[in-house]
Amino acid sequence: DTIEKRRAKKNERLEKIVELAIHKHSITNNAVELLVHVTDATATRYLSELVKAGRLKRVGAQKRPRYEPFDPLRTEPVVGSNGAV
Repeated sequence: DTIEKRRAKKNERLEKIVELAIHKHSITNNAVELLVHVTDATATRYLSELVKAGRLKRVGAQKRPRYEPFDPLRTEPVVGSNGAV
C-alpha cells in the first residue's frame, strides 16, 4: 500500500512537470525543484526519466540544460499558439 502511494505521488509529480513544460515550452531543473518540492538530485532523476520515456527532450548547454516537450512527429521543438518556442 505504501509503495503504491509513493508511486502514485511520483506519477503525479511527473505529470505536473510535463504539464508545466508544455505550458512554458520548456522547464529547468530548478523549476522542477520548486514545482514539486524535491532536491536537485531528485529533480535531475525525474527529468532523466521523462527524457528516457520520450516525454521531454533535453536541449541547450551541458551544464544548464532546458527540457522541452517532445513531439515524436516533429524534429523541432513544440511551438505554442503565440509562436514562441
